Amino acid sequence: MESFVSVFSLRRWTETYAWHRAAERGDVAACRSLAESATHDVNSRDRDGLVPLHWAAISGHADLCRDLVMEYGADVSAVDTVRAAGFEW
Repeated sequence: MESFVSVFSLRRWTETYAWHRAAERGDVAACRSLAESATHDVNSRDRDGLVPLHWAAISGHADLCRDLVMEYGADVSAVDTVRAAGFEW
């Protein structure tokens, strides 16, 4: 039987990185759904310091990059652990 802590940690990890996975895949519908949810932060960082805007840019989803900034409030000045902003990818 899994402990409450491990189940809670897995759920928290999944919620934290949902934006990152959706942005990497270019999943506009998932991003829209996450934006409508008050529990998900468009500027959350993964363990490498990347925000969803970084992942959308790295993956070549220019339209989603625009949407993340213009519609969902992504911070264009957010930098990762090597001090690179999303637009630099």
